[in-house]
Parts: sequence; structure tokens; C-alpha cells
Amino acid sequence: MRSSSPMSELERRVRLVRLYDLYGSLLSPSQRKAFESRYLEDLSLGEMAEEEGVSRAGIQDAVKKAERKLEECEDKLGFLGRVEKVLRLLEEGKDEEAKEVLRDGI
Repeated sequence: MRSSSPMSELERRVRLVRLYDLYGSLLSPSQRKAFESRYLEDLSLGEMAEEEGVSRAGIQDAVKKAERKLEECEDKLGFLGRVEKVLRLLEEGKDEEAKEVLRDGI
């Protein structure tokens, strides 16, 4: 089933993993474990619930909290957006503009 959002499920997952690379240390240990199991180990919610001995709803809640926290960090800090902007500028051959963004800080 396709999401109504313009971002595909694959794009959403890639974005979340990139956010995790930047902000994962800001998650609680339980959020980190839930995120890693879901997105890095690609376990289903049922597999995660069985492994942890908790309900599927509890696991889903932990994963959603981790996703929200990562998005909140990006909203406040914007590191991923700036990194993507620099990469886009470099791909377009706009090295000086990319340097300017870097000078302003990532």
C-alpha cells in the first residue's frame, strides 16, 4: 500500500537512517534499541515484540517516539538539510556556494 505522502517509504526510511546517524545519540536507550531493531536490523514489529517480551503496540510506540525525536532534532538543528544542500551545490559545480554554506557552519 502506498502512502499518501509525497515521500516514498524507501525515501522515508533512508531519511530516518540519516537522521539517526546525526542524532541517534540523543535518543533514550530504549528508543535507540527500537530504532536499530526496526531500521538497521529490519525486524518486524512482531519479531521485536517477541524478542523484548512486550506488546507489539509498545514496540510501535517506542519506534514512533524515536522517529518523532529524530525529526524534532532536525527541525531544531537542521544539520541534514545543510549537508544535503552542500552536496547538491557540489554536484551542480557550485563549489564557492558550497564553501559559503560550510563557512556558516554545518
